[in-house]
Amino acid sequence: MDVRDELMEGQRAIPRLGRVVEVNRAHPPYAMLDAAGAEVEPVTAFLRDLALGDSSPLTCRSYGYGMLRWFRLLWLLGTGWERATESEVAVLTGWLRSAANPQRQRHLVDAPVAGTVNLRTGKASLSAGYAPRTINHALTVISGFYEFHAHHGRGPVVNQGLIKFRVCSDCW
Repeated sequence: MDVRDELMEGQRAIPRLGRVVEVNRAHPPYAMLDAAGAEVEPVTAFLRDLALGDSSPLTCRSYGYGMLRWFRLLWLLGTGWERATESEVAVLTGWLRSAANPQRQRHLVDAPVAGTVNLRTGKASLSAGYAPRTINHALTVISGFYEFHAHHGRGPVVNQGLIKFRVCSDCW
């Protein structure tokens, strides 16, 4: 099984390289850094445009983390952002649908298993994986990033219009 298949089956983790940091400027208020600590300029330009479009700082932060997830996948696959295709989007979507969400890890011994129903409230606890709305948000962020760069004549000229984003219908 190759790396792409392992990712799509949730059998491989995406390395936690890079980070999103708050920066001392208004546009954008957050920046995405690569593993060496350098700002990733295509993401900074996108986040700047988002901030100048009157998005809240927390939206810029959220989009920064969405871009970080995307770039981590691209770095693992050895694919430059400008060379990404629908194939990489499929790998990310498959990974998000099958991998465990680290925020759902239960740290208490007596904590309920993820996805079980609380007998007192009747509500289900969050499942172990990523929620459909998280998957949709990830695809929206990536789509916006490529639309922004296509509009400004930068990025994947050969891939314009080829990257398609499938929204998860389970969340409606």
